[in-house]
Amino acid sequence: MLILPSIPGMKWCPECERFKAVADFFTDRRASDGKTCYCKPCTTRRNAESKARRARGERIERRRPKRTLHAHAVEKRCPECGETKRLEEFVINRTKNRELGGYCLPCHNAIVRENVELNHGSTRNFHLKARYGLTHDDVAAMVEAQGGKCAICKVKDAEHVDHDHETGEVRGILCFTCNVGLGNFSDDPERLLLAHRYLTRPTPDTVERVAARLRLISRRAS
Repeated sequence: MLILPSIPGMKWCPECERFKAVADFFTDRRASDGKTCYCKPCTTRRNAESKARRARGERIERRRPKRTLHAHAVEKRCPECGETKRLEEFVINRTKNRELGGYCLPCHNAIVRENVELNHGSTRNFHLKARYGLTHDDVAAMVEAQGGKCAICKVKDAEHVDHDHETGEVRGILCFTCNVGLGNFSDDPERLLLAHRYLTRPTPDTVERVAARLRLISRRAS
């Protein structure tokens, strides 16, 4: 793949395969750099050929392969900040033929964040709707119903939404520790029960103390 350098004031025409002055290209407000892909002579000729084919009733059976930006330049202009940056600094958008988004990463993130806040109130509200079908007010009501505390330990503040990973049903609001604990046990009630039995089983020290107490009682009785 040929990577061509970016020359100030010049633009590559993939039709005639030459660098030409930017003034030699038509204006195109839809393009990221505000200019048509092909130079004026090439654009005029291509449009005339296309018009002639339509007049003859001919259909294009197979389009030319789309030429990607990667093949002709190593830089691109961001229409939001107006800066020319390397291609690595732009978002990837595989739905487009160039596989690049229109904006550089900082501008793209700022625009997405602004749209999320505009449409959903906040990024937290957006994620709550997307993952659990809840709003911030719904979660606040659940926390209030729990007295503001974790639904399991009843000690730490309730902050994290807990849900059934199979059905998607929301079960309650937990603290970070309890929420991670359920995840580490894969939400398996049997494993949690085994852990409870493990923690409450008599230890060797406990068994020995009980045996010593019984021996003392037996001696006193005799």
